[in-house]
Amino acid sequence: MDWTIHNKMALFFSAIVMILLIISLTSYRNAFRLFDANKDVIRSYEVQKELETILSVMKDAETGQRGYIITGDENYLEPYRSAQASIATSLALLESLVGNRPSQLDNFNQLKPLIAVKFNELNKTIMLRKATGFATAQQMILLGSGKESMDSIRRLTGQMRKAESDLLQKRISKANTQNSLTMITIIAGTLLYLLLLASGFYAINRYVNDRKDFESKIRHLNDDLEKRACMLEQANRAMESFCHSVSHDLRAPLRRLSGYSHLLLEQYSPTLDEEGQKYLTRLCSCSERMGTLIENLLDLSMVSRIEMRREQIDLSNVARAIARNLQEQDPARSARFFIEDDINAWGDSRLLRKAILNLMDNAWKYTINRQEAIIRFGSKELNQIRTYFISDNGIGFDTAWPGSYLRPSNVFMKRTVLREQESVLPR
Repeated sequence: MDWTIHNKMALFFSAIVMILLIISLTSYRNAFRLFDANKDVIRSYEVQKELETILSVMKDAETGQRGYIITGDENYLEPYRSAQASIATSLALLESLVGNRPSQLDNFNQLKPLIAVKFNELNKTIMLRKATGFATAQQMILLGSGKESMDSIRRLTGQMRKAESDLLQKRISKANTQNSLTMITIIAGTLLYLLLLASGFYAINRYVNDRKDFESKIRHLNDDLEKRACMLEQANRAMESFCHSVSHDLRAPLRRLSGYSHLLLEQYSPTLDEEGQKYLTRLCSCSERMGTLIENLLDLSMVSRIEMRREQIDLSNVARAIARNLQEQDPARSARFFIEDDINAWGDSRLLRKAILNLMDNAWKYTINRQEAIIRFGSKELNQIRTYFISDNGIGFDTAWPGSYLRPSNVFMKRTVLREQESVLPR
């Protein structure tokens, strides 16, 4: 997969969102646990407070009972009546606080009937004091079980307070641990988030700087390319001017050389022996070939200047016309042309004709030493591409250098190869 900058940025911000979500969920979970731990601590404090309240209420009730028995003044019963009115509320609240813990609930179930027994005993002595007087009530107190029930109440409340105190220490420790874990999670998450933001800022800043450097290099390359294009344009104009100048300078002496050679061959041929006529014939052929080379040079210099016109061309007819011209130029040669029918292509007709002409002319020259030249023109599928070819049974060329023969700088390379053939048969 090709990771573009947009994909990388999308992945980066997705990672930030995921990490923030994880941090938020973890922090919420830890905060919720911390809230539960603190709520348990508060519950333990409330249990201890209610136990102290119940014990204080029972003491007030007992104090009020004793004061009334001793004095007979009902004003001393006010603490007793207040305790009797509030004890039910305190017991209900205590039961709700310890209701989810079996051990404390068992202690509460033992404490509640003891409180009821104690209030019943207090009420009997008060009623007895009202009915019979101080002596009888005092005797009942001395002989009764009031002290034992109050001691049992103190013992049970003490057990419950001790159990709640131990539980409170555990809950405080748990709350502190949970608080530390929550703080660590928040701090670590914040640091990680800041680190990711810093990394993202660094990556974006680096991308922007790299982009600026890249754009600067592109501008320098474009400037250099424009300079090279201008230099190339100047070189092309200079080459075109040179080709026109050379062709003009070469055509005049070449025409005179060709004219005098043909004139000499026509008028003085009878006076020359066979060897002289052969040399003169070769001279005329070379001058004509030189003229063709000059024309080809001019055409080559103008190829990039002429706009291409695409049209459908029957390459088979073009190849047949070129084959007829080649045979007409040298009717003494034995040659067979195999040209495939109905080969059509889209392109510039002038350039395609020139390309086929050059290739078939090469094939014609390279088969000069064959008793019978065989030249083929056809097409075939090569790597799912329609390919056109011209083949012959000539001397060929070194396959190690297949591209060099088609370069403009080596356009005259074939002339060297033909020296041996031309020395055997003048053209």
